[in-house]
Amino acid sequence: MPCCHSVCAVGAQIHSFMGNFYVLKPIGVGVGGYMVLGKVLVAVSPLVLAMALTGCGNQVQSKFSAVDICRASMATALQQDINTIDVVDKSGKLVYVSYTNRDDWSRDIYRCKLEGNHVLWAPNKGEWQNQNAGQISFAANFNELTITENRKEGELSNHYKLSELRGS
Repeated sequence: MPCCHSVCAVGAQIHSFMGNFYVLKPIGVGVGGYMVLGKVLVAVSPLVLAMALTGCGNQVQSKFSAVDICRASMATALQQDINTIDVVDKSGKLVYVSYTNRDDWSRDIYRCKLEGNHVLWAPNKGEWQNQNAGQISFAANFNELTITENRKEGELSNHYKLSELRGS
């Protein structure tokens, strides 16, 4: 039984078992359309393996665009439903989103940009909100995006499916 498992965008799977690393890669299509995998024993240093797995993570993370991440981050920061956050514009590295208050139909616009796995945001004409309290980070895991905001009261995390972000 494998104790470690990772799937890269190219379809190869990396497994480790009893200190040996195996790469399972597609070699054809079998009966019923199932993928046939070939098993190759690979001698890899832990550093090279970590770099390979990190590369896979970046490919997965790229499923979520800056627009997806900014919408989810503003929904988390404002503690609102994702459906109340709309994209206004994307200009270079800046994403402009709006929040529409369903009670009085007022509309506020915010700026958002990504720096590594951190999200910086600001009211359209206000200061960037990047202090320790209120700092937002994100992590992508396959088809789920996790937005975490550090608040004075503690951490607040929300999870969004890719289909949820693209469907609204």
